[in-house]
Amino acid sequence: MLCVTILTAAICAVATGPAQPASASILGDDYPAYLRNAGQDSLIDPWRFYNRKCTSFVAWRLNNTNHVGFNDYYRGPLWGNANNWGNAARAVGIAVDNSPAVGSVAWSSAGTFGHVAWVANVYGDATIDIEQYNANYTGAYSTAHARASSFTGFIHIADINPAMDGRFVSYQGFVYRIAGGAPIYVSTWNAFGGAQPTTALSDAQWASLRSVPADGTIIRGTATGQVFRIAGGAPVYVSTWSAFGGSQPATTVDIAALDSAGAGGVYNHVNYRPADGTFVVGAQRGEAFSLRSATITVKVLTSGRTVQIDGLALSRS
Repeated sequence: MLCVTILTAAICAVATGPAQPASASILGDDYPAYLRNAGQDSLIDPWRFYNRKCTSFVAWRLNNTNHVGFNDYYRGPLWGNANNWGNAARAVGIAVDNSPAVGSVAWSSAGTFGHVAWVANVYGDATIDIEQYNANYTGAYSTAHARASSFTGFIHIADINPAMDGRFVSYQGFVYRIAGGAPIYVSTWNAFGGAQPTTALSDAQWASLRSVPADGTIIRGTATGQVFRIAGGAPVYVSTWSAFGGSQPATTVDIAALDSAGAGGVYNHVNYRPADGTFVVGAQRGEAFSLRSATITVKVLTSGRTVQIDGLALSRS
């Protein structure tokens, strides 16, 4: 690591348990309070389902988290009871298969009404975490860890990109955490309080990731708590938040990946030093520089795309 010294209800009995603590992807009971606190079936929600039913909760989650304008007449047909959702999806060309994805809809056609749930996590052993309402007939929120094969299928209305910053992913037996669109190697779960839900990436998904974090990404190293801003693919130390107008959100990554940046293999998703030609601007004084071979070689008055970094890192380089 270089600091450069720079409407309809649906119910279905599925395996369920008490609400679990929030994990990497389990969002908790974020269902709107006015729908959650009203008597079951006493209201019709904004998406045309009865409140506190599985269909209502999934419609909420699709709108609020997946950011798609889903409702009971999405793209034309009546979706209705949960047991009809797979048919409605296929009728309008939405993929329904046996491959779960984060943000997809776990669909069961069993029983009188069927059941739907929102997929929060997907594991490499063909199990999933789901979030749901009304699984136990009480109109309540719950989570469950289940085998993907226990559902009729998975409806892919608007899946969530598994490579969102902060998510843990795996590829070819190695685990990474996404930061700035790139996979940062996780050498041990201890740094994150134990094993976390992890999504296995396909070859195509892996190929779509950035090779190194995007410029400007802010990361925090485990153990040390030190904060860095990425410039030219490398971590540049942040000595004070005041240089950036106050505290900024940061993705926590394994400090070992930073200490071994550029060492080869799994460690090559962070550069040891900023890429040659990287333009940076000292936050405190606004001076712009071009970096080459980890040294400041050219001071420039103007430049194209620049990365703002802590000026103290520049002054001590």
